[in-house]
Amino acid sequence: MNHGNSFRRPLHGFTLVELLVVITIIGILIALLLPAVQAAREAARRMQCSNNLKQLGLAMHNFHNLNGHFPSGGWGYMWAPHPDRGVGLDQPGSWIYSLLPQLEQEGLFHLGEGVGRTNDTAPSLLSANKKRMQTPLGMLICPSRRQAINYTVTPNPGAFYVAKPILCDTLDVGARTDYAANFGEVFASFDSGPTSVKQGDTFAFPSPSTCSGIVFVRTLFTFADVTDGTSNTFMIGEKYLEPENYETGINAGDDQGPFVCDDRDSVRSGAMNYMTSGLLRPMQDREGYTRDTGFGGPHAGSFNMALCDGSVDSISYSIEETTFRCLCNRKDGKTIDAKKL
Repeated sequence: MNHGNSFRRPLHGFTLVELLVVITIIGILIALLLPAVQAAREAARRMQCSNNLKQLGLAMHNFHNLNGHFPSGGWGYMWAPHPDRGVGLDQPGSWIYSLLPQLEQEGLFHLGEGVGRTNDTAPSLLSANKKRMQTPLGMLICPSRRQAINYTVTPNPGAFYVAKPILCDTLDVGARTDYAANFGEVFASFDSGPTSVKQGDTFAFPSPSTCSGIVFVRTLFTFADVTDGTSNTFMIGEKYLEPENYETGINAGDDQGPFVCDDRDSVRSGAMNYMTSGLLRPMQDREGYTRDTGFGGPHAGSFNMALCDGSVDSISYSIEETTFRCLCNRKDGKTIDAKKL
């Protein structure tokens, strides 16, 4: 049989025009889908941020249940932790350091202990604090803003010796925190504090009466001090940062990390006491606008705040300034319910 003359169906491929049409349609579909994917990712990041604050709030409650008070703010912006000095007034490190056992970070909390409570020069203590401050914790970082990694430590003219806090070896990189405790309605500086552990035991620290929030230098507040009610008072929130300095360590409120007692890295307030005009309410992170004492965040429309009752609320950036300041004040008698905002 001769197969050479058998009928064969002609084969057709895509023409160049058809191929271009298909590619165009795929491009249009991707362009339509991309915003939805990005929105879903941001929603997940915002939820994770809210969960971070929830965990910090619960840790504060557990700490209070165990110790009868909230953690102290420490001794001043020069001070790293001393693991042999407990979690009370004698602890020079930050409130976040004191909270580490409640955050399932007992190893990081105890790192370097055993040198004695009055020893502030032991090489093992200094190197341990360097290791501690170069240990990023994911629960302290908002995923919408940056990663939980070490960032550059830059000597800052506005915060002397930022690269070498007391009780620590010199830092070139360090961990960060995107969350700060509520200092109160109006910001007031901690100052640098004493220059040695021995001096710290008799040092004249600022009066707690200057603080209307939850955490202050060498002060132990309790739930009983929150006279406005736990559902009417902020505890911890996202802090404002300028995007161009997320990684530089230049901002004075983001240069020493979570474990040093810094008056801007780890505590924020409802308003700045030295600013008489301009925006004082919380802000979304903004290029070219430095504000290192206030709350805010990278999210569009609103940011997250944990209240003293353990809940976490999304707060609009457009919140009235005096309302926000009242929610930062634990004792002004103005019981504003944040859940109704």
